Amino acid sequence: MSYDIKEFDINEGTLIGDIAKRYPFIREFLIELSPKFAKLKNPIVFKAMSSKATIALVSEKSGFEVEDLINKIKNHIKEKSL
Repeated sequence: MSYDIKEFDINEGTLIGDIAKRYPFIREFLIELSPKFAKLKNPIVFKAMSSKATIALVSEKSGFEVEDLINKIKNHIKEKSL
């Protein structure tokens, strides 16, 4: 499947749920990125968080800088597009 990162702006206010709707593999990527996200394996927890958690919040919880997290997500989407 091909994904086009250019058509979807990802910034600090973007909801994780919006990214996951467009790029479903992001959920697993976040879980692999930080053990702090292990709870996202639970579909109920993920659903609850996906409508509230912004990139800024995820960044804060994971210990990554906002721009660093955005770049990691964008790079992962690009990798999946190859």
